[in-house]
Amino acid sequence: MVKAPPEHVSGNRYLNLCSCPFVIIMEYDEVVRRLEEMGDERARKVWARLGMDTKDYFGVNLTKLRKFSKEVGRDHELAKNLWISGIHDAQLLACYIEEPKKVTKEQIDSWIEDVDFMDLTDKFATEVVWNTPYAKEKMKEWTVHEKEYHKRAGYVLLGKFAQKGSDEEISDEELLGYLDRIEKEIQTERNWVREVMNYALIHIGSRSPKLNERGIEVAKRIGKVEVDWGEAEVILAGEQVTVQIFVLRLCYSRKIFVKAFPSQKQECFLAGHVAAFHYLGGIPHRLTYDNLKAAVKKIFIGHERQEQDGFILFRSHYLFDSYYCNAGAGHEKGRVEDGVGYARRNFMSPLLKADNFAELNEQLQQACLEDDERRVDRQSQTIAAAWQQERPHLRPLPGHELECCRVVEARLNGFSQVEVETNRYSVPTDRAVADLRVKLYPFEVKIYRLDEKEPLAVHPRCYGHQQDILEPLHYLPLLAQRPGAFQHAKPLRQWRDSWPAVYERLLAELQQRQPDGTGVRQFIRVLQLHQQHPAELVEQAVTLALQYHCPHPDGVELCLRQLVQPEPVPLSLDLSHKPALQTVGQQPVALSAYDQLLTGGQHGSQLAA
Repeated sequence: MVKAPPEHVSGNRYLNLCSCPFVIIMEYDEVVRRLEEMGDERARKVWARLGMDTKDYFGVNLTKLRKFSKEVGRDHELAKNLWISGIHDAQLLACYIEEPKKVTKEQIDSWIEDVDFMDLTDKFATEVVWNTPYAKEKMKEWTVHEKEYHKRAGYVLLGKFAQKGSDEEISDEELLGYLDRIEKEIQTERNWVREVMNYALIHIGSRSPKLNERGIEVAKRIGKVEVDWGEAEVILAGEQVTVQIFVLRLCYSRKIFVKAFPSQKQECFLAGHVAAFHYLGGIPHRLTYDNLKAAVKKIFIGHERQEQDGFILFRSHYLFDSYYCNAGAGHEKGRVEDGVGYARRNFMSPLLKADNFAELNEQLQQACLEDDERRVDRQSQTIAAAWQQERPHLRPLPGHELECCRVVEARLNGFSQVEVETNRYSVPTDRAVADLRVKLYPFEVKIYRLDEKEPLAVHPRCYGHQQDILEPLHYLPLLAQRPGAFQHAKPLRQWRDSWPAVYERLLAELQQRQPDGTGVRQFIRVLQLHQQHPAELVEQAVTLALQYHCPHPDGVELCLRQLVQPEPVPLSLDLSHKPALQTVGQQPVALSAYDQLLTGGQHGSQLAA
């Protein structure tokens, strides 16, 4: 349904709409109808999450809007009428079709008061104000304004002047003054203003060698990076699942790092940082966060937070500062959430397919590297080029890594298992003790005796509930003592469903030859070879032992040694330079010499007697 101009519009402005020729009214109705048809509910949800009031927003994609504006054409009166409507999409379209030569200073002052979100701020500044004689005046006025969107518009214009303005329009000395102001104010500014301050900083630094040097110094001191989590769908091991993606994005160069995890637990959060630091080859000076539970224990007024103990230890080791968005201020986390959305749209659509997380993260890292060749909108250089300027200002990596894990104490149960997060993990029966220490890493679980540094057991981490994660090899020493339990032991039954068919042949032959339980014990000896050798080699050795008709542990071990250490091939000796020795070993054997063993010599005579 076409929306009429709102009732609260002032009389003069409403009369302006009503006094237009009839054709303008029809054009207005048609334009708004088309905008409503192009709307997208998904876009409305995204922008709502970023803080927009979407009550008067259809959700039209900007690309479609720009294309539609060319169809509509430049029209000053229609632009004013669309703006008065209060429909966000119509106001964006008004910026595209406005005739800048007909725009007055009074219109600019009126429109800026109606701006209610950052995308409209940008289009109003770049499509309308920039193309009027009042651009420089408004830039100066708005960059010191108290209101957020006024100030954002001012810095958008500053970026345009730094990028495209002539020396007569703006001098290097003026721009140096703005660099000082950006450095002084950016840390305490609202997020939507900080974002365009960074844009302006980059354009100022790209204008001349002198400004470039100063801009890099300022960027180094500012050094802001944004971090957040997001969800994404992937095809993992043939099934569509939801994974958590850790996103770190540098604000100066726009370089992005993305890594997928099964969970948003603190150990995954910290591991994401370490992976990002190694990807970058250094550590940013300051990282900005939403109020993530992995980092924040308690939220106070403003930006003050009580951080989690583990995160404090982590920051102390890697030496970076943290900064937090205001609680409940969704608009303050705009760019990093946009980074999450960007990764989903550009790196993970269509859905990525991988057998495991390691393979999935290899694909994501390659996508991050390829993204470096992109040139961000309104930037004069690629991400890779800007990154080369930013990279030298990172802190060096520490000499050793901090373990990204959660440590818990656990007690052994009667099944040689420890229970963690409702899941039970097996421990070797011949080395288990009552009290154990468990380290939970993002992708694996390590179990330790309290007095040892090497783990007793290592398992893939399970994020399900009430699952048994059993390693059959852990139970073999106990089964060797109780072979009668072999057929019923759960770990062996699970393993038996997938082990090679030759294992069943070997077990059958051993049990047929020694049915009293000794055959099972000998088979367990063969299975224990998996503790020192890869499964493929053990399978080959069993196959060879059956072929050589020596189906017993010693035969399998002999075949395994031959596979691991095959007999060396004797080297040929080159005797071409000594012809006299070339016939050694090739002369005919005189068999008659052996006759003396029967008839000749004293010893031979005694034997004959």
